[in-house]
Amino acid sequence: MVLGADGMVTLMGNLVRIPDVSFTNWDRVPDRRAPDEPVPELAPDLAVEILSEGNTREEMDRKLKEYFLSEVALVWFIDPRKRTARVFTSPDDVTELNETDTLDG
Repeated sequence: MVLGADGMVTLMGNLVRIPDVSFTNWDRVPDRRAPDEPVPELAPDLAVEILSEGNTREEMDRKLKEYFLSEVALVWFIDPRKRTARVFTSPDDVTELNETDTLDG
């Protein structure tokens, strides 16, 4: 299941997050059906955040920790200005890619 920028998810009980893009494997979706709730309680496998000037380092560090505490497996921070992607497999495990690298989920 892929959700775009309007795809809200509830993490850790009542924490709502709106990743710019998220992917959830059907195996994680109850009954393998799209949720009926407008804001499902469902941690995605992949959360993608497109960075903008308004994002602070503290905000992004907090979101990163929240995603991994909610069992998100992979987080991408895409920086369009720098043309880079930071790929996180944990809050402390990151690989930075540039525009000539291949982004692989």
